[in-house]
Amino acid sequence: MNDVLSINIRVAGREYPIKTPPQEEFYLREAGRIINERIKTYYERGYTDDQDILVMVAIDSLVARQKGDESVKQLQEVIMERISMLDKTINPILSP
Repeated sequence: MNDVLSINIRVAGREYPIKTPPQEEFYLREAGRIINERIKTYYERGYTDDQDILVMVAIDSLVARQKGDESVKQLQEVIMERISMLDKTINPILSP
């Protein structure tokens, strides 16, 4: 069944209607909350232009995403190395 929710996310004082699967609702609401927090931070830093603030929030978000992607990649490499080490240790024992 293709359940779709209609929700509204408020970002920078505006409501944005979004249709989403129920399992993504939390992530969308959390994204809206984080964006609004970051907008508030830039206002507190003295930024006044809404366009500048939104661009800075977008840049911050993409940098955070890139850092997260790099961390995942490094973790996957470590896991693969350890699996390979285990394989080299166990294979001689299991082979007659």
